[in-house]
Amino acid sequence: MENILIFAFGAICGIIMYRGLLVVRMASISLNAFRLVELSCLQMLALTIEDASFVKETKLAAMRKTRVFDENQIKLTKNMDNQLMKTWKENSIKKMLSRYPENLRSVARYSNWASAMAWLELNKQKVLDK
Repeated sequence: MENILIFAFGAICGIIMYRGLLVVRMASISLNAFRLVELSCLQMLALTIEDASFVKETKLAAMRKTRVFDENQIKLTKNMDNQLMKTWKENSIKKMLSRYPENLRSVARYSNWASAMAWLELNKQKVLDK
């Protein structure tokens, strides 16, 4: 009788441990998948800002080429574009973080554009290898 109780107790403990380890493993896999998606989104934001910078420079070159705008208007446009890009960068990160599921908000390793791009740079091989 004693052997049966020991066996039953061992089996129950084994099942509980197996379930616990399975939950931890699945959480780890889910977190890694989330991180990969997060890095891909950051890469998309970085590529978007590169495209916006190209458009901005093209616009300024066109303004200079047409000679319709004086230098003050060009400088004013450049300053406005820089401010808009700075605002867009910060807002894009804030919006991205606000869309995180509640249980994953604490895993973000960044809070603004500079720290997000540093995080992307640190982990860019994970995105490029996929």
